[in-house]
Amino acid sequence: MNRIERIAQQERQHFSEGQLYSEVRDVFGVNAISGLPCGELREFIGKAFNDKEILHVPATNEREAVAIAAGMWLGGKETALYVQNSGLFLSSNDIASLLIACRIPTTIIASWRGAPGETATQHHATGAATLYLLDSLGLAFVNEADRDSLVDLNEVKKREQLPVCVLKKRESFNSSPKNDAGNKAVRPNGKIASCEGIVNLSREQALSQIIANNDDQTAMFSSTGLISRSIYHHYDGPNQFYNAGAFGLTGAIALGFALARPDKKVVVIEGDGSVLANIGSLNLIGHYHPSNFHHVILNNRAYSSCSGEPTIGADLIPQLALDFGYDQIITTTEKDDIIKLANMPDQLKMTHILINQDGRRDFDRPVKMAEISRRFRNHFYE
Repeated sequence: MNRIERIAQQERQHFSEGQLYSEVRDVFGVNAISGLPCGELREFIGKAFNDKEILHVPATNEREAVAIAAGMWLGGKETALYVQNSGLFLSSNDIASLLIACRIPTTIIASWRGAPGETATQHHATGAATLYLLDSLGLAFVNEADRDSLVDLNEVKKREQLPVCVLKKRESFNSSPKNDAGNKAVRPNGKIASCEGIVNLSREQALSQIIANNDDQTAMFSSTGLISRSIYHHYDGPNQFYNAGAFGLTGAIALGFALARPDKKVVVIEGDGSVLANIGSLNLIGHYHPSNFHHVILNNRAYSSCSGEPTIGADLIPQLALDFGYDQIITTTEKDDIIKLANMPDQLKMTHILINQDGRRDFDRPVKMAEISRRFRNHFYE
């Protein structure tokens, strides 16, 4: 029997699901949490919904939850995630390219569906592979935690500055605690302004105007590819966070930060391809409606960081943002219009900039992501 098989068969006097929430909060010092509901974690999640002392930001998929937790950590919080183990597979690239690459030490609570003895056949393959996935990512984990194993896991987390995982097998439940599901937000009727100008702005021209209008107390998040590489080359600073790998999640990362630090101005700069890769982030941003959030979209209707392939549905982004609850949206082709919404206070806003596909491509990538992440967190965590 190998190490993984021994862990799978491990039995100890473990916490009940309800006890686990309190112990995780206490041992890991958690004060912010995100995740996606799982029936096997219903009591744990119910306690999170009813806990008024933490920042709780439910997501609509596990990739978003990883990104939100990363953003909350960048804002100075100690974070946790709750997911089903199937969500570990869905978000494995984001765990690797965001949490691990940036050394963001969040605590993952995962229900282990398909564990030995479970009869639901749809979970058997992922259940058998779950421990191997965590092991291949190099993450420390425990199966069925008691107090000592949580304390040991927290020591690993602090020493390595990496995510760790607590697996919880299926249990029988008599009832679930009632919770405030957080779905009562009223989305405002926003305004959208369009234009019919000639598209002659380049990426570099648009970025220069955006950066010039913000100081180093503005938290700036840029998306995977040429946008973040260009900003890194020309405008690198402690207020810049580059989403180098978790494609499509720049807005969700920034949302986590904006909710953790409502006192800070947040600017997100991403391409149309990035937004379309996880269009649900617009829904989350509209729902939580941070008034310190300015979403800037550079739309050239193409994946310019790749080989210029056309994106699908890029011109629908402003209308979708409006439908999801953004307050003010402007579409522009003019350099002077880029800052029109920038200083409008207490509103969720989007500046949608139509640009051409011109511009340099020979920029270095930001590669020291752990250093950049800590520089950013320390800059705003005063």
